[in-house]
Amino acid sequence: MYCVFLFPYVVYKLFLNKSFFYKGTNILTVTWLRYRMKKTAGTLTMIAVLSATTLTIIGALGSIYMNIISFAESSNPNSYQTLWSTQTEREKIYEAIKESDSHTLIYHETVDLYEADVLENVNENVPFEEQRMTYFEVMSLSDYNRLAKKLNNHSQQVKELAAGEAIYLSPSGRFENKKRMHLYMEKPYTLQFRNNPNKYTLEIVDVYSHAVLNTDMAISVLVINDALYKEISQKSMPRHIDIFQVTNADKAEALDHKIQDIVGGDPYMWNRSLSSFYSNYHLISTLIGVMLYIGMFMGFVFFAATGSIIYFKQITEAVDERPRFAVLQKMGMSHKEIRTVIAKQVLPVFLIPLILGVCHSIAAMVSLSVNLMYSIGAPVLISTTIYTVFFIIYYFVCVSTYTNMVSNGDD
Repeated sequence: MYCVFLFPYVVYKLFLNKSFFYKGTNILTVTWLRYRMKKTAGTLTMIAVLSATTLTIIGALGSIYMNIISFAESSNPNSYQTLWSTQTEREKIYEAIKESDSHTLIYHETVDLYEADVLENVNENVPFEEQRMTYFEVMSLSDYNRLAKKLNNHSQQVKELAAGEAIYLSPSGRFENKKRMHLYMEKPYTLQFRNNPNKYTLEIVDVYSHAVLNTDMAISVLVINDALYKEISQKSMPRHIDIFQVTNADKAEALDHKIQDIVGGDPYMWNRSLSSFYSNYHLISTLIGVMLYIGMFMGFVFFAATGSIIYFKQITEAVDERPRFAVLQKMGMSHKEIRTVIAKQVLPVFLIPLILGVCHSIAAMVSLSVNLMYSIGAPVLISTTIYTVFFIIYYFVCVSTYTNMVSNGDD
């Protein structure tokens, strides 16, 4: 907040600059600023703090909301996934989809995954976000390409992989993956699969920022070549997953309950038998939506507090300045010239806290981005732009109110 206390010095320098000081109505504006600004430094600091707090609250919760919603979409590419469904359950799911008026079956696919533990000592002295993976599930290259083509969501097709190479599927987002990629790829992983005495060494050669399976049922998935996958499948027990893709999955509440009744389990996230896009997405969006609502309400309260401080400050000054402007009007100063003088006088009260508030908010958001590995560009730009627009509108309202009070003498 040193800039607030530096401003009187800047005004003093403008006072010494005679070519500027005696130009137009600058003599009135600079003189008023020299008289008032030292007394209002504390008020400007308070306004700047409130502005920074408002922008940080809205920007932070907006960033978290957008990133979590984006993650919810990217981490649940399939309408439904069931684990170890029987043929009877599959037929009942087909029938439930067929009976639905709003949904049709796009396709049904199956895939087998194999679970593996990483044989590597974990350094517990380093933060969690700097630790390497300790668990993977592997799928074949052909299965990945088949599902990626079915999804048609711009997933990258893979032509070939060597025996010791793997691709890691991470829907966390490009920003987070870019930060952690060096941990995934710095050295090969040694894996041991369940009920399999053999050990396998795999090197992650690329990280894809998308998934072809819902991550609550298949997390930390590696894509490996078909020959190695076949070798592993001969000695390990798979996790068999059925995939049902339907139309209008985001509006499938009724169908969701029917399928949950078929496979068993309650409608909650991380059901052992079922992964549902509708349940996962709407649970996340509801929870984070409540947080966003609370954050927006708090932001509005802080903005209202900021506006109240500025407004009552301007009203008080207008009452004090009424005799001075009455004299200026008698000397022949027009209403337009009075408005120009007032606009220049009021501008620092808005401009300085706004600039400082935006700068402090950006610094806080950058820190949040680094620590949480969230992308903040769009939410911060949107919240800052909206706040600035409202601040500009409020500036013109205050200028008009101030001008009318000193010009007309109204209380």
